[in-house]
Amino acid sequence: MDKFKKQVLNGIGILMLAGSFSDAHADQIYVWQEAEKPAKSNFEFKTMAKKGIVSGEYLIHSIGMKEKVPKDGFLLEYVLNVSREGEYNLWLRYGFDHVAAPIEYRLNNGVWHEYLPMQQNSLNLVGVSAWNELSWALIGKKKLRAGKHKLKLRYNKKGDDGRLLIGLDCIALVKGDWIPDGIIKPGESYNDPVDKEAAKKMFSLSESLNYEKRTEMLLNGLWEVARWDDTNMNANTFEPIRKLPKDLEQLKWRGVKVPGDVVAQRPEMNLGHRFFYKTKIQIPKSYKGSSFHLHFHGASYIISVFVNGQYIDFHRSALVPGDIDVTSAIKPGQENALIIGVKDVWYAYAPSRQKRQNKKMISRVLGCNNGRNIPRSVFSTATQKSWLAPVIITEKGEGDATLAGLINPVRLVVTGPVYTDDVYVRTSVQNKEITAEVSIKNPGKIPQSVFLSCEVVNDKNGKIEKTFDPVALNLPAGQQKTIQFKDKWENPKLWWPAESIDDKPDCYRLRVKISLDDK
Repeated sequence: MDKFKKQVLNGIGILMLAGSFSDAHADQIYVWQEAEKPAKSNFEFKTMAKKGIVSGEYLIHSIGMKEKVPKDGFLLEYVLNVSREGEYNLWLRYGFDHVAAPIEYRLNNGVWHEYLPMQQNSLNLVGVSAWNELSWALIGKKKLRAGKHKLKLRYNKKGDDGRLLIGLDCIALVKGDWIPDGIIKPGESYNDPVDKEAAKKMFSLSESLNYEKRTEMLLNGLWEVARWDDTNMNANTFEPIRKLPKDLEQLKWRGVKVPGDVVAQRPEMNLGHRFFYKTKIQIPKSYKGSSFHLHFHGASYIISVFVNGQYIDFHRSALVPGDIDVTSAIKPGQENALIIGVKDVWYAYAPSRQKRQNKKMISRVLGCNNGRNIPRSVFSTATQKSWLAPVIITEKGEGDATLAGLINPVRLVVTGPVYTDDVYVRTSVQNKEITAEVSIKNPGKIPQSVFLSCEVVNDKNGKIEKTFDPVALNLPAGQQKTIQFKDKWENPKLWWPAESIDDKPDCYRLRVKISLDDK
């Protein structure tokens, strides 16, 4: 240790938050130390300034594949002042994810312990720039007395890629449990005006109810969003989130606009591939007996819906629209809590590594964990051969699926007790006939008897040009049936491409009507 060079001791001490924050751990005890300000170091390091970094810069150092590691390694020493005796968790916010060099640490004169980034997945991975990420790792737990303690860090081994990469932003000793989130300290929460406004936001349905037309409410506006980092993306990769975490309210919630890309709005969400949205919806008591479903105009990639704490269903697609019925959990006459869990398209990707074995190139799938740090800027082009699910990413037409979350609108649709869930239409010019398969759903708890009818409406003038005979239908509680309508259509106006913008082609719309008790 006599080789250590003394440096300015700065920014060290115990920080205790007063009760001005809304977080459950507002009085949490911790020590917060900026890594680029060690008490001692045996090497000359650099600092890099980036957004999303504690104090705006962090410590970096590296040696290449052909360079040798010094005999004593690279050593850093910090003095941490603990104000209260107790058991503390030791957290490091380090850089370069899986390719970072192994980290050895020692508190006071204790034994050396080793943390291997390439074998463990840290929390709160954040891309501060392309191929430059930071994450938090819980590397140890120790009972400490009040007073000053020395923490020594040593780097004397290279990473898996043959380089020795050191990136260190912050050190935290935290008494009790803590969920790290970027530069937010224990006890703090996001508290900007947009975050406060999102926490208060509530969507409200109108008091007037008319079953003759579907009632639809766009859930556009401010929602809250929070990361829920996945320590093992290789487990249950394609499965939805079916259970809310016990510490849901302890996650760091912030405001975000829906629809929209969550990362573009909140850069601290970058490379956070699993997260939750939440909002509140006021449903008037007059809507009792109605059916409710959410229509997603296109989200990415696996979305799970929870209403009032109850898991409902999931939708898995890259920007393909879909519906989820939420009737069973909606409570008219009160405030309803809506939470949507998201796993983005990084869950549909797993890189492979090739190596020569018995004179043949063997490809080994490494899993999603090894691709979690791929920057969005290259994700679409760098991963074409490694999809584990039918995902197509494009920047044209239907949109870019690397955008995360509720990137297209979400609607709450209210209907009568029974509603049309899906319609599939086939036409035949040769046979001069039209066929419509109509799926009808009764999500309620009591059976329903309805009349079902269909009519073909000319889009140009709104006139009905074809009707089908109505059908009586008995629907048991919680079930769905598909009814086929088929009939001749002798003289439809056939569609033909328009020759000018004013020459609109002839198109038709199939309108389904459900009658229940003459309504």
